[in-house]
Amino acid sequence: MGQKNARNALSNLLYNIRDALGKEIILNRGTEEIAVNRDLIRCDAIEFEDALDKGEFRKAIDFYKGSLLQGVHVKNISNHFQDWLDRERERLRKRAAEGYISLSDKLEENGEVSYAIEMAAKAVQLQPLSQQHQSSYLKILIRNNLNSEAIRAYQKYKLHLEEELGVEPPNELRLLTEKVKILASSPQIPEKQNISGSEDNAQTPIPNKLSEPKSTNNNSEEVNSFLEPLTVTGWNEKRKYWLPGTITAGMLILIVGILTWSWQPNQQHSRITGEYHTLAVLPFTYINAPDSIDYFSMGMTEEILTKLARVPDLSVISRTSVMQYREQTKGIREIARELGANAIVEGSVQRDGEDIRITAKLVNARTGHNVWTKSYDRRMQNILSVQSEVATHIANELRAELLPPELQNISDQREVNQTAYHLYLRGKYLLDMNQPRDIISAVEYFEQSIEIDSTFAPAYSELALAIQRLGRISRFDKDVIGVDGMAIENASTLAIKSSAKALSLDSTMVNAHLVQAIAYGYAYRDWKRSRNAFERALELNPSHSETLVEYGWHHLRLGNINEALTLMKKAVSIDPVSWAGHHGLGYASYCARNYENAITELETSLKLGSLYPNTKKYLSTARLKRSQQLFNRGREAEATALIENASTMLNEIWGYDTGWKKTIISAAMGKRAETLKSIDNDSLPNALRLYSSLMIGETEIALQLIEQNLRFNHRVFMDPIFDSIRKDVRFKKLVETKLNRKFDVL
Repeated sequence: MGQKNARNALSNLLYNIRDALGKEIILNRGTEEIAVNRDLIRCDAIEFEDALDKGEFRKAIDFYKGSLLQGVHVKNISNHFQDWLDRERERLRKRAAEGYISLSDKLEENGEVSYAIEMAAKAVQLQPLSQQHQSSYLKILIRNNLNSEAIRAYQKYKLHLEEELGVEPPNELRLLTEKVKILASSPQIPEKQNISGSEDNAQTPIPNKLSEPKSTNNNSEEVNSFLEPLTVTGWNEKRKYWLPGTITAGMLILIVGILTWSWQPNQQHSRITGEYHTLAVLPFTYINAPDSIDYFSMGMTEEILTKLARVPDLSVISRTSVMQYREQTKGIREIARELGANAIVEGSVQRDGEDIRITAKLVNARTGHNVWTKSYDRRMQNILSVQSEVATHIANELRAELLPPELQNISDQREVNQTAYHLYLRGKYLLDMNQPRDIISAVEYFEQSIEIDSTFAPAYSELALAIQRLGRISRFDKDVIGVDGMAIENASTLAIKSSAKALSLDSTMVNAHLVQAIAYGYAYRDWKRSRNAFERALELNPSHSETLVEYGWHHLRLGNINEALTLMKKAVSIDPVSWAGHHGLGYASYCARNYENAITELETSLKLGSLYPNTKKYLSTARLKRSQQLFNRGREAEATALIENASTMLNEIWGYDTGWKKTIISAAMGKRAETLKSIDNDSLPNALRLYSSLMIGETEIALQLIEQNLRFNHRVFMDPIFDSIRKDVRFKKLVETKLNRKFDVL
């Protein structure tokens, strides 16, 4: 839908909303921002959240009857609506679970124990993987002597974690349940009856509200003594004593484990076949804090993905493509099909103070069978080495050939300062947002990380990338303000300085090489050093999509269109949801005179949220050139439609009304007299006059406009819009003078 049509549709929609709900229902700020006045709307979702915010938990849960807009399916609507709806459903589900737990606590304090247990059970039903809610549920059962119910609930939670995430419950819950088993088997402590009404109800017991269980003081005191010390247990904490029966249980677990490991009839069938593997590393689950921004697990995912991408035998789907599945519930095979992967890595991250557990799982995407699963228990200071271990083990399982230099590239045995590492991960999380304000905050986090550990190479490397990105964004957004003490115009110098420091500490920092490659090309026109830096970055990580895209632009600047196309196509295959990749491939296709493909790729880039203003410009010119081809083939209706789209988009760029569309249409149709008459109109934008004169081959007017009014960059050497005068000696000399560079390409 064009901009004008979209605005008309929005205007009609707002009119109908105001007509139905009142004029005050819509709030606006200026001409670009609108919102709904929440104070004038009452519905169950709003009442639910208001009650929660006021601590009125009984009232709140009465409003929560299930997922938001359950059963509502809207046809022919943008995916953005469904994405928003999914996020809202999950957010409200989490809030409801928190409300049930809060209400459970209050009910227990007031002596309404059965009702309290029921509320805790509902929280677990809403968030079955939440350690926090499961812990609350188990403890309220134990405090009220429902030990059998607690044990069954734990076993179900354990099974659910293993099936969904391939991990064990945290030690706190495991040890708690072990103590409950001992307590339940003790003859002097009677256990309460199963008040759920059925011995087989292992899901979540729903107590009978009409028969409140009575507390036994001695029993409660004993249980509380068991509960107290369990809140700080870590995986690596040494046990100083054995509880009665633990040795027997341990031997039993060991025997079962050996038998389970030995009997794997599908193991050979699970192995992934094929000499070359396309691998997707899905976002790892952060078990500790499901309600927080899990920058830690996202950082872990990216670090493992990056190390695997350095293995030449593997093609690894990029971070931006896999992160879209972070909050989705699609199956492994469906995700693999969408990404074009034949192997999937998924896993979880769990922290307990200085201890960390990483569980990784390799899945055959064709069959859905597990190929390999392993858990790693380490200290935080060894976080870099465990990432290397995970990557190496996965590569070995895929039978990728790892020569000594490649092993060195993915190996990292350095210890890291925990605080510095967390600051670094926060910075990376914000840098990936790719918005000016977030990038500025990222720079500050990287600098803080460096202040704590001045030898931490990754922080210098990402700092260089962030600085460079700010400098490049400032070309399009003049409102971008630099970090204190850092002038945006000096971004290239600062970025090279930081990247050089990173490489002096660790020569395998891919982003540091990328920063230098871009800076040497963009800022200093040192093409040889730029090429060498690109080659080194791709040697370290052949699947680094950002490097592939930037190296493609490097070749375009030198007129090497075929090389650029090859690099851009590979980048898009690795990162199919990258707007930058589709933008680059679209422009390279445009320069190769493949206008149909250019239009497709540039339209895709816009749909994916391109931040480049030039995406619309290139799309418009590609449509103009394609329209000329169609007019020459007698397909006037198609050609006219393309020109309409192009002129509407150019109107957005240049800010003129659409009255000049006739000029472009006349030029595309080759109507020389009509076009020349329009070009004489000084009120038309110079770019439009130039495009029109070039389309009809009016060399003199075009040269005059170029000399008097227009500025150019390297793209003039390959842009098809200049094909009609490209061989003119005067044009070559004019361009060489303006760019201070020889016209030595094309």
